Amino acid sequence: DPLWTLDGLAVAALEGAQDFPAMIADGGGGAYLAWEDSRNHEFGGDSYDDVFAAHVAPGGYLAWEATVLEHVGTQNDVRLVARGGGGGIVVWNDGREVGNGDIYGSWFSPGGTVGPPHETGRALVTGSDNEIPTAAVSDGAGGVIVVWADDTSGDHDIAAQRFDASLDAVWAAGGVTVCAAPDIQTSLRAASDGQGGAVLAWQDRRDGLQEDIMAQRLGADGAALWQANGLGVCTDDQRQIMPRICSDGEGGALLAWHDRRDGTPGDIWGHRVDHDGALVPIAVTDLSASWTGTAVAVAWTARRISPDRRWTVERASWPGGPFTVLAMPLRRGSEGRWRAFDLDASPGRTYRYRVTLDHDVLGTTAAVTIPETTTRLESARPNPANPTAWVSFTLARRQTARLTVHDLAGRRLATLVDGVRDAGRHRARWDGRDRGRCPCASGPYILRLVTDDRHDVRKLQLVR
Repeated sequence: DPLWTLDGLAVAALEGAQDFPAMIADGGGGAYLAWEDSRNHEFGGDSYDDVFAAHVAPGGYLAWEATVLEHVGTQNDVRLVARGGGGGIVVWNDGREVGNGDIYGSWFSPGGTVGPPHETGRALVTGSDNEIPTAAVSDGAGGVIVVWADDTSGDHDIAAQRFDASLDAVWAAGGVTVCAAPDIQTSLRAASDGQGGAVLAWQDRRDGLQEDIMAQRLGADGAALWQANGLGVCTDDQRQIMPRICSDGEGGALLAWHDRRDGTPGDIWGHRVDHDGALVPIAVTDLSASWTGTAVAVAWTARRISPDRRWTVERASWPGGPFTVLAMPLRRGSEGRWRAFDLDASPGRTYRYRVTLDHDVLGTTAAVTIPETTTRLESARPNPANPTAWVSFTLARRQTARLTVHDLAGRRLATLVDGVRDAGRHRARWDGRDRGRCPCASGPYILRLVTDDRHDVRKLQLVR
């Protein structure tokens, strides 16, 4: 239900255009806003924008409005971040110098007082070519990190500078170069790394063909912490554009983008990059292991996995045994669900399972305890057989076991197992032939298991 006026609160409803608001929380249930505003500069259909700011109180009323900058030329591409001690820092593209686009900034207090020089704003980045502030994020210390596209080289390269709460530059004069690769780098996004620096993402056409998604982390001192000119987050042959980014809370970031691989009009893909610039493997969710009565079913969810990727399932004995790869057929279900079955689990044992993708361990482990069981003979599979069948049996303890095949007259046709076997589940294969290696005729047969403490029989139908 609406907590304020039913149709919303009018923050700025004046003559001229009020466009492209930026907004941040005030830390108490309200919000600060900054926007482009042409109320003072309408000239025959053309308009020139200034920068205004306001505070909306938690109760849903306008606490104050302030003119951040009223100056000749157009001020646009407004960015807003929280300032140390409260209030906000405003950064914008400034067109007061005809033909150039410089970056200016200012700040306001929680009460709406605009910082000096409020008549002109503070020149942050200036030069003979256009600098467009494509991103601004908090440095976590009350200041701001500003990132812009730099046309000095003729390409849209990427540069950045850190400013304190008074908008004094912290890094080297002119800022630091983030990416100077050939061709165009655009659609830049940034997120704080929580340690005084920032993680940046952009679309990049350095190979002259399709756009890729690149990323870089800048430390608190402005140093590039990942691969020079950017880490390739996704470099698939098709287009990846319009990245979005947020912090992972550990110095890295989560990225998402519009992706046109596989001939699709456009899907949403994503990845995580850790604080060291390593691509974090795809996460597995809902990993489970359960006993079905005849096997351990291992199941997990992992969506959007390319069919050429290789899954494996590994098992370790509880509590501290090493993991070994199991030869298990995989079944792929709907909604990214995968299943595999371990047919060699022994009664009374506890196992841990994990899955790997292209040899990278994913997710956590899942444990299951196989219940104690009695000695028994299971039904053959398949049944009917044509002509081969697998026959499984379980031994409650280590003992002598003899598994044989008989006709209905009781004559023994084949011996599948004859000797001492460990406790647990075992399998034997019958190829539909007798002891003389002659094919047996179609019809019913008897499987008989004889152990030290039990006799058990099952029927098997042979079809040729």
